[in-house]
Order: sequence, then structure tokens, then C-alpha cells
Amino acid sequence: MRSPRLVTDARVPRRTVLRHWHPLPNILNAQTPLSLLPCQTTLTMKSMSQNPQSVLALACQKIACECCGKPRTADRPLKRCKGCSATWFCNKECQIACWPHHKNLSYATIASLSHASKQWAEVHQLALFIIATLLVELRGGGTRAALSSSYSVTFDLGPPRSPAAHDGNPASAFTLAGIEFNDNDQATPGAVAAAQWAPPALALRVAVARRFVLKGTHPDVVGVLPATFYIRDAHLAGQSTIPLLRPHPRARVRARATRGESKRAGGVGGALEFDERTEKALYSLIGLCTGVINTGTVLRIPADAAQAVPDLGRLVRRDSENANAKKGGRCQWRWAPLAPLPQTRDVEKEFFGLREFDPAPVPAAESFEAYHRLWPYHALRVGASRSG
Repeated sequence: MRSPRLVTDARVPRRTVLRHWHPLPNILNAQTPLSLLPCQTTLTMKSMSQNPQSVLALACQKIACECCGKPRTADRPLKRCKGCSATWFCNKECQIACWPHHKNLSYATIASLSHASKQWAEVHQLALFIIATLLVELRGGGTRAALSSSYSVTFDLGPPRSPAAHDGNPASAFTLAGIEFNDNDQATPGAVAAAQWAPPALALRVAVARRFVLKGTHPDVVGVLPATFYIRDAHLAGQSTIPLLRPHPRARVRARATRGESKRAGGVGGALEFDERTEKALYSLIGLCTGVINTGTVLRIPADAAQAVPDLGRLVRRDSENANAKKGGRCQWRWAPLAPLPQTRDVEKEFFGLREFDPAPVPAAESFEAYHRLWPYHALRVGASRSG
């Protein structure tokens, strides 16, 4: 097997470089343990040595602006950093200016970012599920090849598009800044994904796969793909898994019938054969799902099993009087649809402007229909709900 290449066409170019990442409120307890990379401690100590005032502020509660050093007076009230609860700033401008040095100390605990990334992944689980499934088929040679070797997918998380305006919405807490898909046997995934192949993680993944496959939890699940969520600015990586589904049997028959027009060949369970238009539509869907994630929009599996295009919506705050609206938790937010009823739905208008990258995009409806023929949503409803 040839060495898989890095997914360069699935890497998102930044429109704006965001250097300031504000603390994220509304955190939930993580259900999946997340591992701190060794470089986190090194960078934190380096930040302290370069900016000793931050350490001093934590040690003696100095009541002065962390950025400009002006003391608090009756005419100049200071605002406390919500992240570390120990540092003070004159205003938002001083906080932003000092953020590159202060961010490693600002978060109260490493768990804050870990919990936020877990929340974000749960909210966008359908879009991430679609991306991972397509990478396995388009880049990994199909589920059989992916499961017989050590493939993994790494989602590179960046700061929100508008950090200063971030209101704690879990859907917009991060952006998907890049995607890497490679084989640990033939291409080094680096320190970020290396923990996926450590004995504890490998044993856990085998146990998860057995739960799905051997116990017959769901007949469409054939195994699990290692997934890493890497917060680059914080040098924090969370390890998880994404279930892999076998393509619909009738889709495989139709794919093999177009052998003369296909670019790749593969048997049942191996890589599917796509005509050029279908392959282009599936690649276009990766960019479309990335754009949906980065705008804070959330895809949901439709209730109608025959509906090819997922429901599109956003998370909005619940009524404060709602008894289930717990402060600081995800239940403080609810999903609200953006689209009208399906019979009056204008799909292209809904998804207009959501694509991150695609020089020659395929219409959104066509891309989702191509995907739905291969992996119907009634199978995804179980698979996506159990990812992570």
C-alpha cells in the first residue's frame, strides 16, 4: 500500500489570524479523559520567565493593571480576569494586548479547555462524523484498509472567529483550523496523535470496537477510528474514537457498475468506486461541513429517513425561567432550526456563504444526496450519537 498523504485539500486557510483567545465560560465536566502534552508545562514556564509580572500577580495579588502597570484608584477601577481570578486589567484593550503572555495562566484549570472541546465535539458530532467517514473512504482506501492498519484523524482546533464577542456558545467555542489523516505505520502522525497507539488507548479502542461489533450493538458499525482533538494554542490534545459504518449495499452495487468511469477500484468492504462527479461532490462536502462548523452552525440528523440534507440550526439560550437551564452547562442552550419546512426549503440559500474552501463547489444538495446514498442517516443516527 502506498503511503497516505496528508489531507492538504481539507486544511482550512485562516481568513483572519486570531492571536487573542478569551476565556470560555459555560463549561461541562468531560466524560472522556483528555491528556496534557509535555510541551504544555514547558511553554507555561517559558511564559512565566518572559513575563514575571504574571507570576507576581498570582503570588501577591498585586492590584494593578497587568498590561500597563497602572495601580487601581478611585478614578480608575480595574476588572479582574475571569480566567485566573487573580490578574487585573484597566479595560478590554489592555487584556487583549497582554493576552499572548497571559493566556497560559488565565485558564483556571486545564480541565476548562478540555471540557469546552468535549462540549464542542458533541455539538458538532454529525459534521465531524461526516468528515471522518469521507476521509476514510476517499483517502484511507475504505473501512477495511483503515481498520487493518493504524489510521487516525486529527482535528486541529483554533480560536473562535470573534473571541471578543464569544458569549459561551458551545458551537462557536472553537474553529476547525485543519484536518490531518494518516497512517501511523507509514507516516508519522507526530506527538499529538502518538498517544492513540499507546497500550492503554489501544486497549480502550479495542473494547469499544467489541461493544459495537461483537455484541451486535448496531449491524452497520464495522469498527472505530481513532480521533484526536488538538487545541494548538494551548498544546492540549484529547483522544477519542469515531465509529465507522459500512456503506449501503445497494450503493456498492451502483458504484461497481460505473467501473469504466471510476478513478479507483476496490472490492466489497474496500474502497468504493466513484464516478468523477460523485467523488467531487464528496470532497466538496468536507469543505461544506468545515464551513458549517466554523460559523457556529449545527447540523442535525433529520427525522425523515428519506431526507438527504441535514437540518440546519444554531444553539440559542434557553429561557432563564426554564428549570432545566442550568447555569454553566450545555443544557443552558437549545438547538433552533434555521430552515423552513422541508417542502419549502431552499438548500442552496441556506448553505450559501458557509463553505470554507472550494474553488469549484458542487451544490450542497447534490453533495449531501451523494453522501446519503452511501451512508443513510438512519444508520448515522446511532453511529453519530455514540461517537466520542
